Amino acid sequence: NAQKKKIPLSHMAIILRSNSLAQHYIKALNAAGIPYIFSGESGIYFKPEIQMIISLIKVLVSNNDRLSYYNLAKSPAYNIDTSDLAEIFDLIRYQNLSTFKTLEKINLYKNQLSLKDETIKKINQLVRNITVLRDKGKTISSGQLIYQFLKAKKILFNLSRKESVENEL
Repeated sequence: NAQKKKIPLSHMAIILRSNSLAQHYIKALNAAGIPYIFSGESGIYFKPEIQMIISLIKVLVSNNDRLSYYNLAKSPAYNIDTSDLAEIFDLIRYQNLSTFKTLEKINLYKNQLSLKDETIKKINQLVRNITVLRDKGKTISSGQLIYQFLKAKKILFNLSRKESVENEL
């Protein structure tokens, strides 16, 4: 019917509740030779921005979740140099230190580690942000906390400008 009305394929969408239902549609579209874009293939939890939010939540409730601190530090919110992060996290692991406390006192370790000045500045910002968010978390909901973080770090703005199938729908 859409072909008779000459509706362009780019104006059509199939929206499903779960990725598991998509396989039937993908097979049918392939069999009919109809081009398609399946945007749910990787799953929402594997998207970098969701990984960052999960890391943020874990960091707000733990001083020692090294993987979450690392992921948040290297995320677009902070973009800290990964070679500097490797040095810092080696120190934390080998000396069995608290992740948050070490980051909080990063200036004490700057002679021991060869970190870029920009890295120290970004880590100090990360620590300030975590401290502020933990304090705000006493009075506002988790959703509001995450929203304020994403807004302050311009993550929402950048996502809205990112060209993708999801933004075009």
